[in-house]
Amino acid sequence: METILQAVLDVTGVGATLVFDGGGRLVCHRGHAIYDRALCEQISGTLGKAVDTIQLQQEDWESVSARYNDGKLLLRNLGAAGGGTYVLAVVADATLNPSFATVAIRVAANKLKKALGSGAAPSVLAAAPAHAAASSTLLAGSSVQAVGSSSLLPSSRLADSRPALASSSGLSWSQTSSVGLSRIAVADPASSTYLSRTAKELARHVGPMAKVYVEEAVRRVSPDAPFSISLGGKLLEDLAGQIEDSGDRMRFRQAVQLAMQIPAADHPRWAELVTGKVPFKPSFLAARMFLASARMEVGKRGANPELIKKYAAGLRDMFAENADSSNVRQDLAKVFK
Repeated sequence: METILQAVLDVTGVGATLVFDGGGRLVCHRGHAIYDRALCEQISGTLGKAVDTIQLQQEDWESVSARYNDGKLLLRNLGAAGGGTYVLAVVADATLNPSFATVAIRVAANKLKKALGSGAAPSVLAAAPAHAAASSTLLAGSSVQAVGSSSLLPSSRLADSRPALASSSGLSWSQTSSVGLSRIAVADPASSTYLSRTAKELARHVGPMAKVYVEEAVRRVSPDAPFSISLGGKLLEDLAGQIEDSGDRMRFRQAVQLAMQIPAADHPRWAELVTGKVPFKPSFLAARMFLASARMEVGKRGANPELIKKYAAGLRDMFAENADSSNVRQDLAKVFK
């Protein structure tokens, strides 16, 4: 398991990565500098309390991110394995590249689930460590600095426009697996894709309320008919009004507009990239890593259409989420010329 965590630690900006169980007890860790086992045990105990709060609000949560002036904290739910529940945590500074981290964490999470399911977790769960017991009061305030080091998670409010999960945790959360908008009637698949992308981009700025805001906005701009992408401009302006910061509003508009210029996931070129039929090597590093992993899985399991479709959609989402990058735009121009 340490080898798996080391791969995440090697990502630029990551200071520590660890796995803890449902009781906040440390299972395994890797870290730079001050992140020794004692400190990681304290972190695990504190985060275990935060995860309990998350579970109360969203039982099937997938990931959590907290942003501070000088860094980020990322949590990934590993689910139930080997008779217990586990969480992967990554502590990073401001130099972290979100795209690289997303790929590395996804790969590590899949490997960790297999390792934990096979009983690879060490028997550290017999008793809570002293550090974890001492951490029971660490979540009394909204600052997470009390974990034990001022350089670990700087004391500051989370970014504006992101609703707090709870006053006791100091964290905000997002469920990245999907954006459920099943209560909205849409005119066609393209309109559905537009709504999903808009909701995901809005969630970056307002958190889990994004789905509610989108549903309400659709009722305002298209009250008597299924939503059509022709109303996308009106919807975009309506939703932009939910974001307080003017800079965030501008970034939201640009992100949606750029993302929607990218061909849909069912475009055959995405599947051709995933299977290697188109031997293109993206200059976008995260996409290269994603394709390498996808081609290994597709080759290992055979040309399963559903698996190919899944990876094609994931690749398209990766490009859409980084559409403002010059490398991404160059790659798209070459792939879809």
